[in-house]
Amino acid sequence: MAPGKVRVVDAGKKNASRIIIGKLRDQAGCLLAFRGSSNAFNWVRNFQVWEVEPTVFDDCKGCKVHSGFFSIWKNVEDEVLRGLRDVGCSPGGSLRHPQDDLVYVTGHSLGAALTHIAMFALDSAGFRIAKTYSFDGPRVGNKAFAEAFSDAFSRKFPVFRIANHKDPCVQVPPISWGYFHVEKEVYYNGNGLGDYKVCKEPEDPTCSGQFGGILNLPGLILFHAGDHCNSPLVPNGNICNPDGDKGPEHLNRLII
Repeated sequence: MAPGKVRVVDAGKKNASRIIIGKLRDQAGCLLAFRGSSNAFNWVRNFQVWEVEPTVFDDCKGCKVHSGFFSIWKNVEDEVLRGLRDVGCSPGGSLRHPQDDLVYVTGHSLGAALTHIAMFALDSAGFRIAKTYSFDGPRVGNKAFAEAFSDAFSRKFPVFRIANHKDPCVQVPPISWGYFHVEKEVYYNGNGLGDYKVCKEPEDPTCSGQFGGILNLPGLILFHAGDHCNSPLVPNGNICNPDGDKGPEHLNRLII
């Protein structure tokens, strides 16, 4: 990150959501990183995520998204867009740096859900999304949302949704409630860093989709809750606690 060009946006009860906004030092554009939350898994465990009705998503026709995720984003949207401008990224870039309208977006868990919603707002505001990686995120919206996401992003530049083995959070809200994943899924099967598959369709039955369905969810929560934080993509294997902090406060940590 460029020195002095980083902003932190905290929102929600006890700052349940944190967003890091930073100007890239060695290349054009900015990073927008949505921190995940241990609370996201609590929603799944308590089935609270099922109790939230979808809401109309104005950025695409016929789209509906999870109202809880949408509310979180709307609470921070103005501050995020302002933060991007503050650190040196703006729609259309500048005369000296026309590429500084590029944004690289990432997030884990709840942060992954916010990543997918925020991309529409960034695009509408005139930013260009260069690339995005999201990790272990829930389904965000209905099939219309997933298709609009593909048309706007997945078919134009690299968009990767990482799913780790039998992570329960990837299976909610359920398809039977009208929710669909966005593409493109990259599925890690739990056998290490090199053992992954780039899936052919958003709900690919040979990827994380093979473990879907409401009847499978209790078993996933009981026996595979650890897959939500276990990851071969970080040095210590724990994406929820990548710095190895063993203090009691790590249970409430939110991570990028």
